[in-house]
Amino acid sequence: MEQILNPLYVIFQWQNFLLMLLGTLVGVVVGILPGIGSTQAMALMIPLTWKMDITPAFILLISIYATSKFGGSLTAILFNIPATIRMP
Repeated sequence: MEQILNPLYVIFQWQNFLLMLLGTLVGVVVGILPGIGSTQAMALMIPLTWKMDITPAFILLISIYATSKFGGSLTAILFNIPATIRMP
C-alpha cells in the first residue's frame, strides 16, 4: 500500500499539482492548434524544465503530452477538422 500512496503524495503536493494544471492547460491549447503536435510542445517546454527537479519536470511534460493528444481530438469531434494525426 505504501508503494501506491507515496507517488500519490508526491503528485498532489501543491507545487507539482500546479505544474500539472499548467501542463494540462498548455497541452489542450497546443492540441487544439493545427500543425503543432505534442512533441513540438514538449520540445518548446524543455528550456522551462532545465533547472527544475526531475519529478516536477516529468509531471509537466507528461501532462502536456497527454492532454495535447486529447486537445487534438476536440476539434476533430466538434468541428470535423483534423488537428493532429491520431495513432491507432
